[in-house]
Amino acid sequence: MELTHYGRTLVDSLRKMMATDDFINDLDEPRLKGLKSNVDRRLYFGTNDPTSFFYVVEDEICNFLNECYYEEYINDVECIIDEDKNYMKKVITRLFTIVNPTSEVKVKNVPVGAYMTPIEDVNDIDLYKINKCRVTIGNQTIDKNIKLFVERCQNPPSSAPSYEVDISGHFSIEIKDSCSIELVAESLVPITDIHYQHRITAPCKRFSSNFMLKNYAPYRVNGFGFGFMDEKKLKIIPYKNTNGVRVEFNGWILPGDGVIFTIAKDIV
Repeated sequence: MELTHYGRTLVDSLRKMMATDDFINDLDEPRLKGLKSNVDRRLYFGTNDPTSFFYVVEDEICNFLNECYYEEYINDVECIIDEDKNYMKKVITRLFTIVNPTSEVKVKNVPVGAYMTPIEDVNDIDLYKINKCRVTIGNQTIDKNIKLFVERCQNPPSSAPSYEVDISGHFSIEIKDSCSIELVAESLVPITDIHYQHRITAPCKRFSSNFMLKNYAPYRVNGFGFGFMDEKKLKIIPYKNTNGVRVEFNGWILPGDGVIFTIAKDIV
């Protein structure tokens, strides 16, 4: 009887302890993730089939939890149309902050470059240039020189217009907590290439992109967002008294999501 009494008391105490959140504070990261996985399965999935849709989605999302993400990503484009030379020049400025959510130092590989359309009398290497790449980690600022590689594609990703010039490069950063990057690039495209798109390469918490036509008459620009999980948080804002559009998304987006801008010429 006495052992039964103490046993019940012990069980009741354990139940009370487990019913509070205090024990969570003593769990390490692997045990916390294991607990979360078990709770998710009981609450949301209700199945033990690892091939089910929910299990696949969970595994994909969990892969992002241990990787770096963009706290904020700003992509600004100033477009100058030169009808005499029959091409458009775009000055692209990107400002973004990369966050490492783990306690381990991560090496982040940042790709740069674009698929470009050949322009007569313009060398392929001049179609896309990096004018500035500045990395800030804490109080330290580093200017990086990025070497770009140029080659003609055997199977271009698109045929109208033909993006057959592949200009690419990358740089790597060791991130303990976070770092900020400013990247300024310059591109030349034929005047018939009326589309500009940009996709992010990592999960992003806040994203915005501005596209401005510097000498806009008789041209106008439209902006769109694609791939976002919640379109209610997507805003498309035309600028008054100028020919420009801002596309912003105040919420999480995933790799492959992005924006597209189109340029149209008014018929007089």
